[in-house]
Amino acid sequence: MKKQYGFTLLELAVVLAILALMAIASTPKYIEEIQERRAAIAIQETQMILDAARLYRVKNSGVWPGAAAGNCLSAISVMKEMSPPLLLGDLQTNKFGNSVATSCTADTFSIDQAIVKDWDGYVMNGLPATTLVSASTYRIRTTIGSPGSEPALYNKLSRNAEANAELNRMRTNLLMSNFNITEINNLSAVAIDATGAVTAQSVTARADASVGGSLWVTGNQSVNGSSQVTGNELISGSSQIGGNQAVYGDSQVSGTHTVLGSSKVSGDQLVGGELQLGKVVSSGAACKTPGALARLSSGSPMYCMNGAWTAMGGISEPTRVSGNALGAWKLCTLNYGSGNSKSLTYSNGQWYYSGSGTQVVYCYQ
Repeated sequence: MKKQYGFTLLELAVVLAILALMAIASTPKYIEEIQERRAAIAIQETQMILDAARLYRVKNSGVWPGAAAGNCLSAISVMKEMSPPLLLGDLQTNKFGNSVATSCTADTFSIDQAIVKDWDGYVMNGLPATTLVSASTYRIRTTIGSPGSEPALYNKLSRNAEANAELNRMRTNLLMSNFNITEINNLSAVAIDATGAVTAQSVTARADASVGGSLWVTGNQSVNGSSQVTGNELISGSSQIGGNQAVYGDSQVSGTHTVLGSSKVSGDQLVGGELQLGKVVSSGAACKTPGALARLSSGSPMYCMNGAWTAMGGISEPTRVSGNALGAWKLCTLNYGSGNSKSLTYSNGQWYYSGSGTQVVYCYQ
């Protein structure tokens, strides 16, 4: 009997079935890899066209490629025909076999192209400023703009000063997640609510300043409005208040403290330097607030008592008086002039004069 070599029909059928199953399992993966390569090349070629359009605009005084012919429809051809060319190769059809169309306005340059199902989003994610134009045809549009006019950047803040101030202006709250803001030159704000410590070399409040805790100023303090501190106030430099100041705790100023309005301190006030009285009065002149302090032009301190400015710790300068009922004085003296029978009497806190002739009487507070 002769020996038989090779496969039987049954064995061959089994092998072919196994190969078919392997092909069925691996084909989608191969197709996905091919589509991914196509998408990556589409992203690269689109970015290449955009970069070339930017360079063309720089070299041609702010004009987009193909703008002279109308709407930049021939932009790719124009850039390929330059010497040297800005583009090479067939870029008018993408790797998915669809045409690449260009268009422009005065400020923008756009590229439209159709992708394929499930891969339009992949390409969009790889290209900034890209939107879906038609969901049914998987058509996308990528747009760039002249500096300062790109729609994709309009809602983002620029880190540099722009001619359009809106590119540097916040239109919502700035949330920092407890991180710091540093390197600030001037801070202009309507209101500042600080739950922790505030440290500044110089603080200027053009309206009212209200501090719920303690206020510590190591430099100078200048407030054009009112200042209210419910805790303690410690100022190592100068303090100038243009309105009213109310401190309900302790106030300590090591430098100059200037208040153009009124200053009210419910607690203790400690002044490390001199306390100067700026109000100049005359001895015996009328006053309204009992206990108020002032000074004479010579510098002697005065206080308000019984409706008149009185010297502190002694008697005031002499005041010449006339009449019979001279009033409440600490001391009155009689200097004889013409005439006789003159006398001064003191009763129930009041001084009285009697006599004839010229009256020369000086009284002291």
